[in-house]
Amino acid sequence: MSVEEPNSYEEQHVHSVYEEIAPHFSSTRYKPWPIIESYLQNLLSGSIGLDIGCGNGKYLAVNKEIFIIGSDSIAVIHHLSTPARRIEAVASILECLKSTGTALLYVWALEQESSRRGWSEGDDQDVMVPWVMRKKGEGERTFQRYYHLYRKGELEADVISAGGEVVESGYEKDNWWVIANRGSPS
Repeated sequence: MSVEEPNSYEEQHVHSVYEEIAPHFSSTRYKPWPIIESYLQNLLSGSIGLDIGCGNGKYLAVNKEIFIIGSDSIAVIHHLSTPARRIEAVASILECLKSTGTALLYVWALEQESSRRGWSEGDDQDVMVPWVMRKKGEGERTFQRYYHLYRKGELEADVISAGGEVVESGYEKDNWWVIANRGSPS
């Protein structure tokens, strides 16, 4: 796959889709997820954070004692179409950290047997996920979004491949998450 192929693929199946669905998507995102809210509430007063993929910014005001810069990057890790691009993204995030800083990374999980999606181990990890948008007077439109579904342990492996260290990790609401730091210098 050439360098242009992942860029074109992600432009068509991630960037363009989110440009079309952004207002509708945003209206469905208003309640902070517990792990993320807890992570932000436990940061030291005066901490500076970067929310990469902030969407409508629902986490920016969770902790008034910290300063968060939001970047509405729709190509968050699980929207990147190759392993190398995902590891490069993790490495770029880790490079933004101070030596004592941590990053909370969230990705969609493959293991979603009990969810409405029903994916499970052994299913394809690279999938198209429909977003159905209904507008008055326009009817229904369905957009297909690309996702890489992470299997158990894969996000931790990406952090390590990117030169980071896993501080903590877990599973919440059909997502794998990792708290990572920059790791020890070699």
